[in-house]
Amino acid sequence: MKEKILMVGKLTGVLTNIHETIESAYEVQLCDLNLKSVSGLVKVIRPAMMIICTIGEYEVDKEFFYWLRREHPGLPAMIITNKKDEETIHRICQGSKYIFLCPPVDLDTILTRCVELMDRSTLKSTKKHILTIDDSPTVLRNVKAILEDKYDVYLATGGEMGIKKAMEAAPDLILLDYEMPEMDGRETFLNLQVEEKTEGIPVVFLTSVADQKRVTDVAKMHPAGYILKPIDADILLKTVKDVLGD
Repeated sequence: MKEKILMVGKLTGVLTNIHETIESAYEVQLCDLNLKSVSGLVKVIRPAMMIICTIGEYEVDKEFFYWLRREHPGLPAMIITNKKDEETIHRICQGSKYIFLCPPVDLDTILTRCVELMDRSTLKSTKKHILTIDDSPTVLRNVKAILEDKYDVYLATGGEMGIKKAMEAAPDLILLDYEMPEMDGRETFLNLQVEEKTEGIPVVFLTSVADQKRVTDVAKMHPAGYILKPIDADILLKTVKDVLGD
């Protein structure tokens, strides 16, 4: 049985030529670059990879690539785009499961790159992504050391930086310090909740204060959990595993 490839974008000369190049080796499904249509097709046909072409689009649909990164972190994609849009998309879609090409596209190498991309995804499992926001470099180092064998860990030293990184990377989980200067954990959490790109990301609070008032204040915000400092490695790993459903 042929592997399935979902090709997304306007049916211009670029996609037409690629389609003709790979259709003998793969089962190819075409779709416009429309988030609702693509998300439905991905669930139905379960492609082995996607070829996404933004050539001919008026502007980059960032929400589409945030969706791809967030909802299908293990799905490899070949992204064909103009030089001016490549940097924008690359900030969202980073990692070995993405290949970027800019016109003119060398059709003779398309098949080779498809095979290469699929092989990468099968040989190397994709780790889930965790963003840790804490003003303490020591805490950040410790969390990274505990989690980095099983997860990709991003670090931010404050609330504003954390929100920016969360918007860009769409992590699977956020570990958030409650006590931070300038923008504390509560304010950071509320800002994350009002942004469409980050409102659905589970948040686990890190706090060094264990009194009843603090526990009540944290619980009222309905986070995915909270962990007391100093952080115990076993508790952190178990909490992360439970929240992510690993």
